[in-house]
Amino acid sequence: MVHVSLECKDDAAKYLEWKIFNDLKRNFPIYTSQIVPIPMGVDKDMMELRDEGWMPSLVPCGRIEPKFGPTTSEELREYGCPTWKCHFTYKKSEITTADAVLVILDHFKSLEHHRYHRPAEQRWVFVDVEPPTGANGNRKININSDLVNWTMSYHSHSDILGGGYGHFRSLKGEPLPFQVHFISGQPHALSQYVSELERGSSAEDVLGPSWKAFVSKPKPLAWMVSNCKGLSSRMQYVDELAKHIPIDIYGGCTKTWCIHRKSSRDLCWQNVLSWQYSFYLAFENSLCQDYITEKSYFPLVYGVIPVVYGGANYTQFLPPHSYINARHYHPKELADLLLKLHNDPVALGRYHIWRAFWKAEHFGSFCHLCQKLHVDFTYKNHEDINAFQIASSRCYNPKHQLFNNKQHPDACKEVINTNMSCTSDGS
Repeated sequence: MVHVSLECKDDAAKYLEWKIFNDLKRNFPIYTSQIVPIPMGVDKDMMELRDEGWMPSLVPCGRIEPKFGPTTSEELREYGCPTWKCHFTYKKSEITTADAVLVILDHFKSLEHHRYHRPAEQRWVFVDVEPPTGANGNRKININSDLVNWTMSYHSHSDILGGGYGHFRSLKGEPLPFQVHFISGQPHALSQYVSELERGSSAEDVLGPSWKAFVSKPKPLAWMVSNCKGLSSRMQYVDELAKHIPIDIYGGCTKTWCIHRKSSRDLCWQNVLSWQYSFYLAFENSLCQDYITEKSYFPLVYGVIPVVYGGANYTQFLPPHSYINARHYHPKELADLLLKLHNDPVALGRYHIWRAFWKAEHFGSFCHLCQKLHVDFTYKNHEDINAFQIASSRCYNPKHQLFNNKQHPDACKEVINTNMSCTSDGS
């Protein structure tokens, strides 16, 4: 069984003596199990261990499991992970025998002075689901990179694609792929779905009577937002969009609350957004490659169509015709499209046909991590996590005011693909 634990920095004796943090907080999650010594890089030994029922064990530093879904071998199996024999634990006492330690950025700093004998075969996995830009500026990852064996993040260049934000599960009998986030990993569901679209099938044809619930919402568009700035210039886009379509904006930026200030996001989706709105603005605060967050997955889970704005290639992650990409439209063009669809149930319903083929989830997955712990026994470590994150994430931050900018009249075209001018009305 693979054991995973979240820890921090090493002391000096490479691979064996490790500094970890002063104040091990009581609620650190530790994913662990019985450890079997594994010769590094010996595949036949690994296969023998698997035949004997060996299970890797995992220990995380910090509460991370809500972002990644199931964390027991039984749950991983029931969930459909191809490799599911991994054991997760929060017991700090098992960190010395864990096969892997999941390390969150904050806990590198808080575990600095704790020491333990680290087994030579133990992997340290740096877990990070945020872009290197952070919410409002450059986010320095200042850690001892050579302690890190694998990276686990939303980015496809990571050693483990864990994401932490969402994915789809096929309803057509396909197992989950190891990298669950890519929609192409479930080809049977994808091919059947595309065939329905190409045939011109309606939501009623595919979903039956349930289709009406998705197309009878009283209002066109909503947005929940608490970060009123961000680096993506999304607020500028929304300000222009609001000139052409009514938008109900909830959260700290408007001090308008979905239910009340302390209500949970799920409660807001269940009781308000899911039955009132046709569309939801899934606008990211950073434009980074592969960066697609819960902002896109929550509406899909709750029966709403996301209008996405981000740096990801959404065709890799979301079913075709399940979303609308705001970066393909001037705000006026987008407003016209959304209002037209909102008032056309048949056209609107086609954005929900995918629901007959997948179930959307708003959390990531440990499937890839569990599989990698079973098959990858080669040793590696990173030299500069910060440089790796910045180079691989390929973030872009608009440099100018997007609309009505006299000095840079085409500034909006750095972000959106449109033939209209970058004025409020596009004229």
